Amino acid sequence: LVAIDQLLQYKQEQEAKDHHRLLEDMQRQADDFQAVHHPPDWDETLPTRFSCKVLHVEPSLDGTKMLTRRVPEHRNSSSNTTTRVKVGDVVEILQDHVGPNGAYHLCRLPARSSTPNTKNTTAIVGWYPVDFLERID
Repeated sequence: LVAIDQLLQYKQEQEAKDHHRLLEDMQRQADDFQAVHHPPDWDETLPTRFSCKVLHVEPSLDGTKMLTRRVPEHRNSSSNTTTRVKVGDVVEILQDHVGPNGAYHLCRLPARSSTPNTKNTTAIVGWYPVDFLERID
């Protein structure tokens, strides 16, 4: 009887894990759809007010308005790149103290070429916490 109870508990735990993985996949797909079909409509050509260095990267900052949001590599691809922002990166500040409680800057991470002979012209624009940035000019 104890063995049957343990087997049933194990089965329930496995089903819960599978259900959790399914929900995570569905959320990722919804985020990808949102990023591709309804990206934030910030103007990438806004002038730079000042520049800052990234002091900290927080993986949980992945909302659709964040500079660190997951960005699909291709419009028709379901695979995601992880955040392209790294500690030490220099970002251009387009607007300062935006968002809830003015706790964010609207930043532009200039495009980086993935290979030396390729020119990537897409910059990433999004919010980043003021506390995670250090003004450099």
